[in-house]
Amino acid sequence: MDCFDELVDQLVKEIEEQEAKKRPRYKEAKRRFRNAVSVIVEDAWKALRSIPVRRCSVHLGSNHYSHTNRYADPNLTYRTFKPAYDGLLKLGYIEQTQKGYYDPFKMQGKLTEYQSSDKLERLFNDLGVYPAIYFQPSKDDETVLLRSKSDQRKVLIDYVETAQTNRHRRKLLKINQCLLRHWLDIELPDTEYATIAQRINSRTDKNPIDFSRRTLVRIFSNPDFKHGGRFYRGWWQNIPSEYRKYLTIDTKRTEELDYSQLNPNILYAMAGKEMGSADAYDRILGDKHRKLAKQAFNAMIQSPTPLKNCPEAIDLSKVGMKWAEIREAVLKAHQPIEQYFFKGIGNKLQYEDSRIAERIMLHFAKHDIPVYPVHDSFIMHHGYREELKDVMEQAFKDRFKADIDISVEAVDWSYLKKEQPSDHLDIDTIMASLSDVSEWQGRNEEWFKHRKSQRLRMT
Repeated sequence: MDCFDELVDQLVKEIEEQEAKKRPRYKEAKRRFRNAVSVIVEDAWKALRSIPVRRCSVHLGSNHYSHTNRYADPNLTYRTFKPAYDGLLKLGYIEQTQKGYYDPFKMQGKLTEYQSSDKLERLFNDLGVYPAIYFQPSKDDETVLLRSKSDQRKVLIDYVETAQTNRHRRKLLKINQCLLRHWLDIELPDTEYATIAQRINSRTDKNPIDFSRRTLVRIFSNPDFKHGGRFYRGWWQNIPSEYRKYLTIDTKRTEELDYSQLNPNILYAMAGKEMGSADAYDRILGDKHRKLAKQAFNAMIQSPTPLKNCPEAIDLSKVGMKWAEIREAVLKAHQPIEQYFFKGIGNKLQYEDSRIAERIMLHFAKHDIPVYPVHDSFIMHHGYREELKDVMEQAFKDRFKADIDISVEAVDWSYLKKEQPSDHLDIDTIMASLSDVSEWQGRNEEWFKHRKSQRLRMT
């Protein structure tokens, strides 16, 4: 993007002028220094347009840059990144909001955090564009990730490249290229952004919505790449679930189709048993405590031990039962598959549902139709409901030789109707509704303008 490149060149020049170095950087160091400034400023811009505004994190320790692995940016070095950060800080373009630290005894720490200053924000506003539309993921970014636990912390680990990992990466590239050719957004009244920002801030498991996170990575959790493998890091996966029905693709409204009781269905299919028509979770404690029963079921599948004590994430205060009773209720309700409990196969089930998800997304990607996964559910243009349903059912049947129900999330756009029947909407009401969603409208107008300019450059 020319206007951003010009801004970076201006900032590099200012930093170099105030450094007063006796000798200028040699060509490669200069390239890496400029890249470091670009990385810091780009993230600050994206953070400023996130909902709510987020802070940026950086590694300022030299050790981080001394180890090369597949997850590191090969263009970033400590000798160029630290001066770039310090220069932007000294010139007042960024503000440090938290100093990083590491406690070697607790083996815990926090990264340094920063945000753009008012001075830099004014320069961003002068650019007059929306950053998420223009920035593409780096070709150097690894999309097939392998994660392990170390001292109760999840850490990324390196792995040996194989034909299998290369296949995963090639297939994911096709999916991501399709996603990048389209614009996913959330059609909300302008006044609602403060509410959703507050909701996200109140949740420790939610990160700010960053529209630039338009592609997926696949995260495995075992060196044999047969565990985990789900698709993560899409911004739509992070929003509170009740807002997903307002997602749009290229301004078109969407629907979400969901596999009903996916884990129980997989386990019964693996065991060669019929699950029956009764809800897999209702049958445990009744429909009143379905959510708790589902939590208990999944915890017992995930745990490699008999799980004699109640997991911390499960709240028994409203059920009036002890954990031992709930544990036995799960085993009794699902006696045909009792051999799968307490075997730690939760990540194996994730691998199975990730294979199904991959097949579904690839089916549509070859026709340039984007599908947005949220683990065991899929979001796409509402006009493809029946085809998506058929593909989901067939993908499961081909893998497990069994049928499964698909549920459809009802679409509700009542906030645009002003509490009036749709056949009584006049042009004034329609125009008023559009002004209510001016932020959504502005992003989409910019997206179509950008896409048109790209096509003109290709002709």
